[in-house]
Amino acid sequence: MDQFGVRDPQLRADARTPEIPALRNISSDPKSIVYDWLGGKIRNIEGAEYSVWSISPEIGGVMVLFTPGYREFGAAGLRNGDLINTCNNQMVKSVDDLARIINEAPADQSLSLQFRREGSRGNKVGFAERPPVPELP
Repeated sequence: MDQFGVRDPQLRADARTPEIPALRNISSDPKSIVYDWLGGKIRNIEGAEYSVWSISPEIGGVMVLFTPGYREFGAAGLRNGDLINTCNNQMVKSVDDLARIINEAPADQSLSLQFRREGSRGNKVGFAERPPVPELP
């Protein structure tokens, strides 16, 4: 294996070691925090995801990351990759917005979510009672 690479000592001395940039720690980025909600996982959308969904950062949304079918999340009809954009007819730009809307709803009030799935708009799911607020894991 030592037969490969620069063998001339003069050229080897001139060769530079490449600088490798530090990895971005997404866990410290508030936009990348993953929340537990109804047995599933959600987070704010970010970066190139705005282009994927053809929306602006001002519109935002909450991405569904994981939906176990046997829990409330999957049973309600949400799937991995869905983008929640309204809750009870109020715009949801972030998980904070979703939590605020849920908190402001009366405990006995039903809750409706509107979301996008694979490019289609206007998909809706409902909850008979107000679900709990998303939590940090």
